[in-house]
Amino acid sequence: MNETENVHNKTLSQTQGVKVSQHNILINTPFRLGILENRIYTLMLTTIDSMNDVDFKETFIPLKQIISYNASKAAYNAIEAACDKLHTLRLNLKSVEDPDVIFDKLHVFSRMKLIKGKGIIGWFDPQIKPYLLQLKGNFTSSQIEELLNLKSPHAHKMYWLLNSYNSKYQAYGRQPEVLTVEQIRELLLEDVGKYKKYGEFKKFILSPAYEELKGTQLEFEYDELKTGKVISHIKFRFSSKSKSKSGTKLLPAPLTQTSLSFDQTLKEPNKEEPIKASSKKNLSHDKVSDNAIRIMRDKYEFSDADIDYFINQLPAVTITRANKWLQENQASLNISNKSDWFKSHLNNKITNKGK
Repeated sequence: MNETENVHNKTLSQTQGVKVSQHNILINTPFRLGILENRIYTLMLTTIDSMNDVDFKETFIPLKQIISYNASKAAYNAIEAACDKLHTLRLNLKSVEDPDVIFDKLHVFSRMKLIKGKGIIGWFDPQIKPYLLQLKGNFTSSQIEELLNLKSPHAHKMYWLLNSYNSKYQAYGRQPEVLTVEQIRELLLEDVGKYKKYGEFKKFILSPAYEELKGTQLEFEYDELKTGKVISHIKFRFSSKSKSKSGTKLLPAPLTQTSLSFDQTLKEPNKEEPIKASSKKNLSHDKVSDNAIRIMRDKYEFSDADIDYFINQLPAVTITRANKWLQENQASLNISNKSDWFKSHLNNKITNKGK
């Protein structure tokens, strides 16, 4: 039995019911992951017992928990790129023990391996242990299923942040959390230079994340606070009935096939049913699909993960028509970043699909 098969036997059953926890220092450190990187990272977290484990172990995530069995070349490229991003991820983390440390860059993963047809083997870096293992206080636990079902990287990061703030509110009755717009921009985007106009930041980042999180058990509202005439701060308010989990309680829901699928069209098809046209999209592309992929890649510089996501969520003709509409109307839209605008536009079409 090789190392992959050996580790594989210890995976899925052990992830059921396990809480997903991180130290609040790690949660409140600015870094941005794509939706696929977030998915892999979350699945890696499910293999850790943050309260009792002393050391990290070799971790295996089956391919079927990340994407479909019939993964396309683009899907493998996207997973490889995600693994590379996670492997090179270095964070400047405040010290758990020494508050005087002002710079300390640490790797999150020491090694990542992708095996075709099987999955990912990963190793957390030992230096990150204080932020993921032996957590005794100042940490937050989040719902696995809710994290895996989030479609936006901004919603994913915001979920962790607000869950940590909500934990303080529920435990200690703390006042609502108030952050500057620059703080939120840095936490969600890792770059205070992006979306400097608050209107654009709200339209493309804050509001979509808020709308997506309304579908979770995290109940919150936010208020815009002004300094003079400029919106300078955001106040987050939490409901006393919020059901989000924190502290040392176990997550109540086991992983399900639905929650594990990257998206509904990439789920392994039921062998008793005929394969629908939408589930074939990752196996072959017609000319319209090829054109949609070319548009997203060449015109808007989408990542492979984004391309694979949108081509499986929307009809290719919807993507090409959206591009044509933008070309005809962009002069009247005052768009500062076409790539982000087009991505937000496609996400809106996914959200409104079937309504």
